[in-house]
Amino acid sequence: MSSMKSVMEAKEIRAKIKKGELKTRKNKRRRSSVWERFREVLNADDSSAGYVICNACEALYVYDSHKTGTSNMVHHQCGTTRSQPRLPNTTTSFVSRESKKVPSEVKSNFVDDCVDLCCLDMRPFDIVSGKGFVQVAQTLINIGATYGAVDANGVIPHRQTVCDRAKQRAAADKEKLSEVIHKVIEDGGIAVTMSTDEFNKRAYTVLTCHYISEKWHLESHILATVEFDCPLKKTSENIRDQVTTVLLNYGVPGEKVFFVSDQGPNIKAALQHYHWIPCSAHILNTVLRQTFSEKNAPEGIKDVLTLLDNCKSLVTFLKKTGVVASLTHTVIQECEVRWNSRVNMLEAVLKTYSDIRKLLEDKGQLHRMEGIFEEQLLHLIEFLTLFKLAINELEGEKHPVIHTVLLWFLKLSKHCEPKLGDPSYMVPLRARASSLLEENMLITRTHKVATFLCPRFKSLKMLTPEDRWEVMRQVRALIGLNEQPSGPQNAAEEGPSVTNASSAAGQGGHDSGRAKKQQVDFTEWEDETPSMDEVEEYCATNVACEESSEDNLLSFWEKQDRSFPRLRRLARRILCIPATSAASERSFSAAGRIMEARRNRLNPGTVDAILFLHSAKKK
Repeated sequence: MSSMKSVMEAKEIRAKIKKGELKTRKNKRRRSSVWERFREVLNADDSSAGYVICNACEALYVYDSHKTGTSNMVHHQCGTTRSQPRLPNTTTSFVSRESKKVPSEVKSNFVDDCVDLCCLDMRPFDIVSGKGFVQVAQTLINIGATYGAVDANGVIPHRQTVCDRAKQRAAADKEKLSEVIHKVIEDGGIAVTMSTDEFNKRAYTVLTCHYISEKWHLESHILATVEFDCPLKKTSENIRDQVTTVLLNYGVPGEKVFFVSDQGPNIKAALQHYHWIPCSAHILNTVLRQTFSEKNAPEGIKDVLTLLDNCKSLVTFLKKTGVVASLTHTVIQECEVRWNSRVNMLEAVLKTYSDIRKLLEDKGQLHRMEGIFEEQLLHLIEFLTLFKLAINELEGEKHPVIHTVLLWFLKLSKHCEPKLGDPSYMVPLRARASSLLEENMLITRTHKVATFLCPRFKSLKMLTPEDRWEVMRQVRALIGLNEQPSGPQNAAEEGPSVTNASSAAGQGGHDSGRAKKQQVDFTEWEDETPSMDEVEEYCATNVACEESSEDNLLSFWEKQDRSFPRLRRLARRILCIPATSAASERSFSAAGRIMEARRNRLNPGTVDAILFLHSAKKK
């Protein structure tokens, strides 16, 4: 449909509405809130005319409940009001009986333009599938549809304008986030994960906050990405000052925050005066790294260490020589700082074991497979897979996981016990891992309280009676309940009281006309129903399995405002704490794509704004 025809059609529809040939009516049958802003255009017989009209600016949209739906209406933004004159071409993109089909030739030409974009600007091909690119493309199409063929240079902003706008938006969004955090602190609490790293010899610290929203959803946002002052050393005092400054910018007192980080000595010392919890994934990675370390390694695992070294050398050879391109599946190199990279490497080698042998045999390089046996690979992968699963689960951000740290510790400890049928090299390997796990895994009071707050495990049967009592005592202290007596109360030593039981007249088959007599009160020997505090009531409550599952944990506590109000508040404070610092680690992965060699002069404020908006937009 041509632009002139669309404009004429819009004018005709409005004219018919004014003359009464067409009428408009609010569609009360539809539940969508968008109908509060639109009226449906109807024929004289109340049948749909195929259009809707905006209540405020009278913009017309084609409407067919089976074809177009309400998507155009949802994205509509009023540019004018009824009292303002309408531009003649503002309805061009709205009024169309059916969406135009773009010819194949036009699409092909656009593909060529995308190729030019990637080649001229040296951008990866996947840029055209990014959400940001699609959003910009759609905006430009809408501008062209509304204002016609305009010069792109008159629409596309200068790079400095974009940079300045990013900083402005980040500052405005941080103000909004600050208000949210203040409200959350009043009703519950927040946790902050932090991590430090270097890019192009510039040190950065990333802080990410985690909290449970008013709708009881687990949320996370980057607070700041701060460059460490070059003249300063990364001492604990300087790190603490940097963290304190970020929190003060949000008006957050540090004593009300739970911090989660790795166990770097400087970071650990910087946070020692706060509520600090170690990153569980870092601990498990440390356990595995030391388990397979050659330092003080028992004689029985030397063959395993040789296999790992040979696998790393093999993968390096395959990648450097380009042989990997001939494999049906790629191979992965181990990297100590990347969690689970060791088991990923072994899985990749086992998956392509036969193909690798054949390729190396054809090239006369079969000696590179020496010391690498399928059976050993299978046993090592079986041993490492549970650690991989634990780390992946503990990295979760969409559901609470802090309550599973204790459970995973117990599960992995049991996994490291000797198994019937284990080959000789697995026995010392499991024993070494078990010892290191016991030595390094730090289970804090917060972990135990979090496990108690999961109804499935509230009995804490994995703990000793003394530990269970201590957790209950800590929970009562956290929610402001007085200590419960450790034993039964002493019975009163008074004699039986004699009262005039006037209420007994006419009861129990006695003649109401009989003379009233004194009744002896024996209540002091009656069985008493002990009064229970909120913690005891929670422990005694039976909860359906589906209600107490990890996926429904927040939903369960959301509904306990009357039954367990104090525990509900504690749950909101504790269950938002992540088990790992993975959120901040992922932010560094994103930062690596920003602070590349060609952008090494980016202002720290610009880096902070980009990562902050990236974190907010990907939700």
